[in-house]
Amino acid sequence: MNENMIDFTYLLFGGVHKIQAHCNRAFRDAKCPISYSQYAALRMIYLNPSNNSTETATLLYQDRSTFTRNCVVLSREGYIEGSVPSNNKRITRYALTSKGARLLQDFEFAFTAVNEHLSKYCDKLNTVQNSFKTILQRLNDFGIDLEVEIS
Repeated sequence: MNENMIDFTYLLFGGVHKIQAHCNRAFRDAKCPISYSQYAALRMIYLNPSNNSTETATLLYQDRSTFTRNCVVLSREGYIEGSVPSNNKRITRYALTSKGARLLQDFEFAFTAVNEHLSKYCDKLNTVQNSFKTILQRLNDFGIDLEVEIS
């Protein structure tokens, strides 16, 4: 890696955690019965009913153990139920129960609050990105050429 290269991976990773923190705060403030991570799992199960747990975890950018932990809680609370196909005992497919479907419908208010938090945060990220571009351009104008890698 070039010593003049700015690696934004660390900055973006911090951004993901801030987004998750905003989502978690919105869910707590709305007194939701499940966490944001559990909501994301519930919604992904609803949107992809034919997927197995590994495929659904991948769509959520989670490892399988995190997804399974969320599913255990959701199942214990009666929001989803798991099934294991007879032809392949290694996979589990989850489906919403009627209680889970009702909860997902009731979540529109919380989802709106999360979207508001994310919109504000994304606006800030755009401002930061534009500021970095301006700084890089000014440095370039002074003859300092930095390579920037965004991953």
